[in-house]
Amino acid sequence: MAKAIKTSKVKSTSKNGRYVKRDAATGKLSVRKSADSTVKAKVATDKPTEADLRLMDAAKDMLAHRRGEVALETRKVRVPQEIDVAAIRKELGYSQSEFADQFGFALSAIKEWEQKRRAPERSTRILLAVIATNPKAVEQALHRFI
Repeated sequence: MAKAIKTSKVKSTSKNGRYVKRDAATGKLSVRKSADSTVKAKVATDKPTEADLRLMDAAKDMLAHRRGEVALETRKVRVPQEIDVAAIRKELGYSQSEFADQFGFALSAIKEWEQKRRAPERSTRILLAVIATNPKAVEQALHRFI
C-alpha cells in the first residue's frame, strides 16, 4: 500500500526582489530569487537584436543630449494652408456622412469645408493631412477610445 504524504500550504511574500516562503507545517523559511531576476539573467545572456541595438543607441543619444554634449536632430512641421477635403474623402471612397462618422467630424463642417464657406483650423488641417497619408492609423487611434 502506498504511503500517505503529508502536504502543507506554503505562504509566499515578496521582499526586496526575493520571495520568502514559510512552510505552514514546519514553519521553516526558504528564500528564492524573484521571477524578475530570472528573466533579467535570461535577457542578459541573449544576443541583442537589431531593435535592441537601435534602442541602446537612442538611449545613449538621449543621455548625451541631456548632458549637453550633442544637439538632437529636429524637424519643423509644415502645415498645409489649404487642404482639399473633398478630394481626400473621395479618394477614400466615403460619402460626406461616412467620412464625418469615420473620423469624428461634424457633417456640417465637412459640407462647409468642401463648399469653401469655411476653412479647417490648423489642427484639423494636420489631422486631414494624416488621414490623406495614412487613414488606417487615424482609424485605429480613434477606435481605440470607443
